[in-house]
Amino acid sequence: DLSRCVSQCYDGASVMSGVSNGVQSRFRERCKSPCLYVHCHAHRLNLVLVNSCNNIPIFMEAIGLMEAVYAFFSASTLRCDKFKQTQISAGLTVLCLPMQSDTRWVCKHKAVTVFKKRYDCLVAALKHFSEFSTKGKERVEASGLLMQLQTFKFVFVLHLLDEILPV
Repeated sequence: DLSRCVSQCYDGASVMSGVSNGVQSRFRERCKSPCLYVHCHAHRLNLVLVNSCNNIPIFMEAIGLMEAVYAFFSASTLRCDKFKQTQISAGLTVLCLPMQSDTRWVCKHKAVTVFKKRYDCLVAALKHFSEFSTKGKERVEASGLLMQLQTFKFVFVLHLLDEILPV
């Protein structure tokens, strides 16, 4: 019974929160009650985390590197297959790199988890392309990603994010 609705909660997108044409205003018209609209607190927390990490260069760089590695492997089925094959060769369950999202912070933690669990496989796959690729651009890109992935700073931040993000 819509007349019993006392509040509604969405993210801040205009399609949801818009005063004249948003879902919240149309819902309010249908239920014929004041039905208070509240910006979703979980979504607000996501936005705070994104903005906070974007203001901390070491986090921003690590997250940017994870996004670049994801883009490298997802751009080619051959690259993706090589990453899968390195996991199979190591006797591990195949994990895929998750796509990053600015508004869904849980995706960042999934990426951190996969990077941490399959770090050696990522290094092996990137090493393969940096040494054996016949495409110059692919070879250089793999070499650059590999070099950055193997820095102490990245590994440290990866472990730090793995401790912080679940909280």
